Amino acid sequence: MDSTNIGNETISLKSILIGYLRHWRLFLGTFVISLIPAVLYLIYYPTTYEIMARFKVQDDTSMSSGNMSLGDEIFWFEWRR
Repeated sequence: MDSTNIGNETISLKSILIGYLRHWRLFLGTFVISLIPAVLYLIYYPTTYEIMARFKVQDDTSMSSGNMSLGDEIFWFEWRR
């Protein structure tokens, strides 16, 4: 592997990786312990989406008469799931 000289010390990438690989059980256990709640969250909490829609309802008779206000002609519906 690659080794680097810093001052009087020699740092080897191989020796660093071997030092971390000695604790492979700790890394695997941490991964499994963090994976279990993530999977349980995805199973038990359903996905929810918020949907919003606007509709403008116009009546042909109200458009020709002109006696209705703008608030009477426009209806807003909000639908949330």
